[in-house]
Amino acid sequence: SVVDVPCRLLTVADLLPAAARIARNPFLLLRSGYNARTPAIEPAATARPMLPVEALAWLVAQGIRLLGIDAFDFDAAADYAGHRFLLAHGVLVVEGLVNLEALPPEVQLYVVPLRLRGTGAAPCRAFALLV
Repeated sequence: SVVDVPCRLLTVADLLPAAARIARNPFLLLRSGYNARTPAIEPAATARPMLPVEALAWLVAQGIRLLGIDAFDFDAAADYAGHRFLLAHGVLVVEGLVNLEALPPEVQLYVVPLRLRGTGAAPCRAFALLV
C-alpha cells in the first residue's frame, strides 16, 4: 500500500486512515514528497517524515512486513531505535525511494537487494508493478 503522510514527526493518528489498506497489504510505502523536494541527503534535517517507536509499534501490531519511505531516513531517534525495533520484529526497511508520486494506492512491490555479507544494509533495486 502507498500511503500519503505529512513531512513531519508522524503519529498513529496520521496512519489510522490507512489502517484497512495496511491490514490488506503488509508492504507499506510512505509517500511524503520529501525526496522530490529535498534531493540532497541532510542527516540533521528535522523537516522530514519521522516515525517514533510508538507509531512503529502500531504498524507492527497491524502486521507490516516491510516499511518503505521516500526519505533517506525515517528514524526519530538518534540511536536508530526505530530501525532496531523494526528489524527485531522481522520488518524490512527500504529508505530513499523515489518516484512514489507516480504510484497509485495499491501496487505490487519488488525489492531486490545486493547479496552482501557482514553488513546490516545493502543497496537495492526497488520497483512496483501497477495492479
